[in-house]
Amino acid sequence: MPLFKRRDKKAGREKEEKPEGKEPPGKGAEEPEDELAEPKEGEEEEGAEQPEDEDDEGEDEPSIDELIEGIAARDAEEATDRPVEMDEALGELAGGDVKLIKMAKKVVVIGDPAVGKTSLIKRFVQDVFDDRYLNTIGAKVMKKELGVNRPDTGEIVDLKLILWDIAGQETYEIVKKAYYRGASGAIVVCDSTRKETMDDLHRWIENLFDVTDVIPLIIIINKIDLDEETQFTEEQVNEEFAPYGAGVFRTSAKTGENVERIFHELGKLISR
Repeated sequence: MPLFKRRDKKAGREKEEKPEGKEPPGKGAEEPEDELAEPKEGEEEEGAEQPEDEDDEGEDEPSIDELIEGIAARDAEEATDRPVEMDEALGELAGGDVKLIKMAKKVVVIGDPAVGKTSLIKRFVQDVFDDRYLNTIGAKVMKKELGVNRPDTGEIVDLKLILWDIAGQETYEIVKKAYYRGASGAIVVCDSTRKETMDDLHRWIENLFDVTDVIPLIIIINKIDLDEETQFTEEQVNEEFAPYGAGVFRTSAKTGENVERIFHELGKLISR
């Protein structure tokens, strides 16, 4: 398992200064979401309302246990939102001497506005893509189950990922800490066509670790379908963020490239 850790805060401190006046471009934006649209199957909206002041921060935020309990109740009412084939496959894998373990884990997806966080989640959960851009307000929650094999023990984990899509705008800085609480892992996303979104990852990771302490995370370079507009390389990201011990992956929510893989990779890390 990778040794996740915090970087030396003395190194690169000047890089944490966020440029002023930066606005998400419309071109190539991959993070669609329609706040007025009815949620699709398997999608719930959470935390759209913000605390009135910092003193009340997180008081009304549900704990991970409360969230999991609520999801379990909804699942019972709906019978199940998981394909029967998955139950059958997990049942077969868990047959004989194989032990089946069920668990649920909270994962936060963070990064600057318009890097494609929502698009990545929707591609993974619903296998859909929409190239419109509408910013996330507060946070949205979606969930999906996947099977994780533990080759060292022979166990099969039936893992429910509770995915928190966190707004990228600075105006929601106060409520972000409430949304981070209880997270077992994180997906940190930057946009390959905007180098400043890579530079900002230090700030996102450090702010997350201020709340959660050190947790498993992976770094995503999204929008690789816009190859001709790329402003930095995977090697640059690996070198810059090596102190965190996080894996780096290149994805495209538009084409689906590597999207399933990143969630499975994080699932392996947080289900150990």
